[in-house]
Amino acid sequence: MAQRIAGCIARVEPTAYYQQFLETVRPEWAMLKLHHVSQLVDNGETATTWAPHTNLITTSTINDPRLEELSWEEERDIIRAFKPERHIPTDVSVYRDQSTSTRVAGIKNCLTGAAYMQSEFADIDTEIIPLFKGYTRSERNLSLQGIDTLGVDRAAIYVSRYFSGNRGNNRKRLFHHLKKYAKHDMPPVVLIGLLSPRYLERVPDYVVAASGQNQWRKRYDPDTQTEREAQKEYNTLSEDVIEALNVSPKMRSEHTKQSPKAIQH
Repeated sequence: MAQRIAGCIARVEPTAYYQQFLETVRPEWAMLKLHHVSQLVDNGETATTWAPHTNLITTSTINDPRLEELSWEEERDIIRAFKPERHIPTDVSVYRDQSTSTRVAGIKNCLTGAAYMQSEFADIDTEIIPLFKGYTRSERNLSLQGIDTLGVDRAAIYVSRYFSGNRGNNRKRLFHHLKKYAKHDMPPVVLIGLLSPRYLERVPDYVVAASGQNQWRKRYDPDTQTEREAQKEYNTLSEDVIEALNVSPKMRSEHTKQSPKAIQH
């Protein structure tokens, strides 16, 4: 079984800047979007060759035009070739302004895709993190029932949309929705698109990990920092995230346990 995920996850991209960050800082976890993974696979890379000292999570939460271009079979082939530790599979866009039947169909399709990927990855070490969705209580229950059936140890919630587009910073709306979800029996959750310790202090206890890019990039400067300084800055952020999420002592020990890919200095 793959390592449990807790705390800070750095979102990265397939450029020299991000690869230098991974080589210098060696975070325990990092996250890549599916279309970026596809680029790396086309160049002959795997998770182990591209980021040998970091556990990688790949995610299908990409913009709608790119998402619609990919079939499940194509997504499967990309991930089987790349072999990340975890994959967030088969995102389906579900919006409030859709009809109830369309939203329910989207949630079911997302869960069916997750089950398909789980089956297709049975012979490799990649485990799935299914997406949690739903605007109404019954929709959320449908999503949770499917997640429970998959028997996984984490679910994911995409929250980047609260901070992107023309809507600006909708943190209050996000906190309201996360609090509403807490009325359900939620599994441990990974947030996609929020890494601010100040904001993470306000999320419910079921959130155990968070991914983002802005927070670590503000602290990382390869032109002025030594390797030790860069590592110290990221480790401070990581500790702040763990503290903000109030990760339990048991989960904390699992999080800080030496990664099997890490190299001792």
